[in-house]
Amino acid sequence: MFLGMSSLAAFAALFFQRALRPIGNTLARMGIRAPWHRSGPIDISYTTCDMCPWRCGVIVKTVNGVVHKIEGNPNDPKRRGMLCARGQAGVSFLYDPDRLKTPLIRTGERGSGEFREASWDEALQYVADKMVAIRDTDGPEAVAFFGHTSGEFWFTDYLPGAWGSPNAAKPSSSICTSPREEASLLTVGRPIGGHEPVDWDAIQCITLIGSHIGEDSRNTVMQDFAAARDRGARLIAVDPRFSTAAMKSDHWLPIKPGTDTALLLAWINVLITEDLYDADYVAEWTTGFEELTAHVSQYTPAWAAGITDLTENQIRETAREMARHAPQSAIVPGRHVTWYGNDTQRMRAVYIVNALLGAWGRRGGLYLNKSPYLEAYPHPPFLVEGGAGGCSAEPGEEGDDLPPGPTGKTRADGARTKFLRGPTAIQELIDPMITGDPYPIRGLVVYGVNLLHTIPNPERTKEALRNLDLVVAIDVLPQDHVDWADVVLPEATYLERHDELWALGHKTPYIALREPAVEPLHNTKPGWWMARELGLKLGLDSFFRWEDATEWIDKRLISVGSSAEKLHAAGGIIVQE
Repeated sequence: MFLGMSSLAAFAALFFQRALRPIGNTLARMGIRAPWHRSGPIDISYTTCDMCPWRCGVIVKTVNGVVHKIEGNPNDPKRRGMLCARGQAGVSFLYDPDRLKTPLIRTGERGSGEFREASWDEALQYVADKMVAIRDTDGPEAVAFFGHTSGEFWFTDYLPGAWGSPNAAKPSSSICTSPREEASLLTVGRPIGGHEPVDWDAIQCITLIGSHIGEDSRNTVMQDFAAARDRGARLIAVDPRFSTAAMKSDHWLPIKPGTDTALLLAWINVLITEDLYDADYVAEWTTGFEELTAHVSQYTPAWAAGITDLTENQIRETAREMARHAPQSAIVPGRHVTWYGNDTQRMRAVYIVNALLGAWGRRGGLYLNKSPYLEAYPHPPFLVEGGAGGCSAEPGEEGDDLPPGPTGKTRADGARTKFLRGPTAIQELIDPMITGDPYPIRGLVVYGVNLLHTIPNPERTKEALRNLDLVVAIDVLPQDHVDWADVVLPEATYLERHDELWALGHKTPYIALREPAVEPLHNTKPGWWMARELGLKLGLDSFFRWEDATEWIDKRLISVGSSAEKLHAAGGIIVQE
């Protein structure tokens, strides 16, 4: 009976598929536009979304060379097949009429937005000649590289290392996640990594400090947060605003801006003095508890109340709430944590609270990220080891001495003087363009960074741009800073290109493919192609022996017994249990 019903179902599906196939043609003859999914065969490609930094795995559906639909990839262990509205808007991004369409070379004053069209060869040769001239007079360190979004690898990690500039930087480091990562290394001994490692499936008390879940587009976090609340997890929201998360909280603490560290110190005080901390966990896994106890003895809830504009009772009750559910209780590390200047110390206090709750490495607390196994692409030693970091980068060990470039110059961002640790600070590379201290930066390649809306004090940035001998803007859309470029290189969108594999630490390690759904529109090119062609014109042939991105991808995937073709056949995702 079962086989009979299965055969009947298969026959019915085939019958209806064939019966409905002519509908598109019939509607077209009637002058009625057929639904896209009835207009021809549907081609499937797999990629990672680039509409926000979360990189959700997606399935792209194309008919007759036109992208019509983007859906979540159910093979992706983070997304569970779901996709937010921003991710689905990738189709509009691809077909935006305002896209940059061909290389441009400046003809008017810098900042005027006056350009002429150029061929790719002319534009890249112009850039190469300028970079070589700067290298000959000031060294390769005098060219800086700024980058953001997933294609940044080619212009902030690979090309600068091959060229020899330590001045590669990303806004996702110094003005976003760097304090979080450095504090974790100093306090826990390991980084947080690309995703906040909260065990959402079992957590019973969630504490948010300035984390606006529901107001950003972290697809997975919104799913997990909603599910946790649905099963009864408690929520403490610390936020001056009555945010979306605060509206759903059990405890809203409308703290005075800039006083979060005082609240954290008082919470530590309550957990210790009221004997609410996990004593066994602390004894086995921590050092310095006696010193901590002595240090926080003065930071009472009464003291913090006078600073934070919260009541003493609010501070005590929320500390007890967290402890009541420990170790299934944690403060979520958050992402954009660069706020007031004391950010690393504030984040250290966050991690100490989590340790007192016994949350690290415990079910319902904070899991320990695992990175997938994947060998790096083999290349000659870079001329300088980069320190650009990034929101998915895991900071490594830092030595006492910064790595020098080919002429002996180290980073120009004031590392070890203006600040002690961490990746290159993008905002601190502006002053050397103006003052020449500690040495002049004379060239800048900007990839995917909306420069005048990312770095504080745009007028200072404009002054820096006026001083440079070379400004290159690589982008999809004409952002404001594009007007200030000497050369504009239009990039293909994430739906039109291969890119470096997406592989980073997660609860379930995995590797994701980015492959094009359609050929690049207009006269645009992928970032990897630009980096390679420019590298060849700069004489860096030994770093660019691969012919195309699939060769690069295949070389890396061979270490896990796969290839771009096999990864496509597997649904775009390799999960490493």
